[in-house]
Amino acid sequence: MQKVNSNVYRLHMSNRYPGLPIFNIDHLRKYEESPTKFGEQTALPETCLKVAEQREYEVKKLVGHHHQGHRMEYLIRWKDYRPLYDMWESQSALRNAPEVLHQYKQEHNL
Repeated sequence: MQKVNSNVYRLHMSNRYPGLPIFNIDHLRKYEESPTKFGEQTALPETCLKVAEQREYEVKKLVGHHHQGHRMEYLIRWKDYRPLYDMWESQSALRNAPEVLHQYKQEHNL
């Protein structure tokens, strides 16, 4: 999804993955199919079936910002929801909407 820096990448992961989707390049390698001489390979079962999938809401746009102590919070307008449901959230809540955050920061010189 995103190159954080030359050594770190953010990947698109299943909601069942319990950790952060951020990995050092040393832990990543290109996928290569198994040679046919090994026969058909079966998929491994999910490793974290106990984690319930979380519903994810899509960010329509950011409509404001303010400082909450030492951290910045953004007023999020959710797709398909009215302004009544706008919420103040930290930048970490926008990890799956980096383009929206980047555009907002550029528009507001942040």
